[in-house]
Amino acid sequence: MPLLKVYIQETVMRLTTELLPLFFLTYVAHILQLHALGVQAGTFAVIMMPIAVISTAIRVYAQNELNKMSPDKRGNSSFFWEVWSIQLLTLIVFASITWEVIRLAEMPYTNVFKLQLLFYVGAILDIAWLYNGINKTRVVVRRDALMQLLRFVPLIIFVKSSADLNSFIILLAVTTIVANLLLWFQLPSVLVRVNIALIPLRTHIKTLLFFVATALLPQLALYLNKAVLFITKGSADVAMYYSAELLVKVGVALVLGIAMAMMAKVTEQRKMGDSAGVAKSFYDAIEYSSALSVLIAVGVATVGPQAVLWFLGPSFSETGEVLQVLAFVIVVASWRYSLALQQMAAERGFRNISVPVQIGAGITVVLTLLVVPRFGMLAAAWAALIGELSALVIQIALLKSVLNVWRLVRVTWRYIVAGVVAAAGMLIVIRIVPGPYPKFSTLEALIGMVLYTLVVYAFSTPVIKMVNAVALFAIKRMYETTNEFIRSVLRLNK
Repeated sequence: MPLLKVYIQETVMRLTTELLPLFFLTYVAHILQLHALGVQAGTFAVIMMPIAVISTAIRVYAQNELNKMSPDKRGNSSFFWEVWSIQLLTLIVFASITWEVIRLAEMPYTNVFKLQLLFYVGAILDIAWLYNGINKTRVVVRRDALMQLLRFVPLIIFVKSSADLNSFIILLAVTTIVANLLLWFQLPSVLVRVNIALIPLRTHIKTLLFFVATALLPQLALYLNKAVLFITKGSADVAMYYSAELLVKVGVALVLGIAMAMMAKVTEQRKMGDSAGVAKSFYDAIEYSSALSVLIAVGVATVGPQAVLWFLGPSFSETGEVLQVLAFVIVVASWRYSLALQQMAAERGFRNISVPVQIGAGITVVLTLLVVPRFGMLAAAWAALIGELSALVIQIALLKSVLNVWRLVRVTWRYIVAGVVAAAGMLIVIRIVPGPYPKFSTLEALIGMVLYTLVVYAFSTPVIKMVNAVALFAIKRMYETTNEFIRSVLRLNK
């Protein structure tokens, strides 16, 4: 049961920041429509590329250094002001450079780009790395959830038509700034007053440049596809690709919780010296993540193209084609994350984690630059999938000394067969039902889940055995609680 508890905790934390934007998406898609949503997503991607690289490098560097430092408020305080000063100066310089590039290139939607530059303010004020570094992650989780909630009511009040695009961007930027400002109000509880006469730039810059280099390709892979689509194909392609990507991120968030839960288990096994348990956990992580990721991916690929017609509107119909490709990123990413996090917990070296990420991201970036300008959003989806597949293959190759590839096949094939059966059943229903209405999408999904469960149950997989154990435990607890309540009410204990 501890594994289930950790999974629920990890999943809830991630879904808080992934599901709320998904709920907003359906409102924004119907209100802003295809063009305005595409302009917002495209200009945001262009602005975010330098921000993401710099912020990620500073975050990883600062968290690593703080984790290694002794729990001394004075030392933490000096380090914080030194690193944040570098963050402030670097982002101001890049904001100026970004604006000059946009102005000199005479890019369209200049006024929209001006508003998007507000996100540099949010990035400058973002000090989440401090709280993560001193193991106060709950502060950051609350910040992320609050930022999403702050957007809900103003969104309905101020964004009522496609003409309110500027209001929408200002809302996103201002709520980001406000949420980050809240972290500053808690500084007195974690830092003390220190005097900094001179910032030791050389102490930090050399190492920071290394982290900038490691952050460059992965962060470009996240935003370059939408930026290239916006510049070469226009706003419509960006809006449809962005919508599909957001839907897939929710699926990834669901399965990532399993990898995190297994990581906690491996950490405990390593501390206890259970090397056999650590080795087995690699396969268990793949098995559990496969059970959920294949089901979600098949549902997204089959029901998704029908569901987007009512969820986003008929103008987003081509989003379904992108979903049919991106859906399988859920499966591949779940396998890669499972292996990467388990080897991190088993302390098998940073190289085994970073190399697949760098190469996979590099392949995605190269493919994006080569094929997206010509073939559009479907090419962007294939580039993302191929990059993720490449990273997975390299991940397995680096673990060949501790992993048996055929054993990986043995723990996944049954879920793939179940996925094929579920997909066939859902496609038959899709051909029969009269339209893409919510009730029919629900029916399709329900039939797919039933077929998938039946096949997995027929194979008597370890996942089904675990589910049975959890169900029996839940029923037993319900019986005991009900029995205790009845005896208490009837005073039978006396």
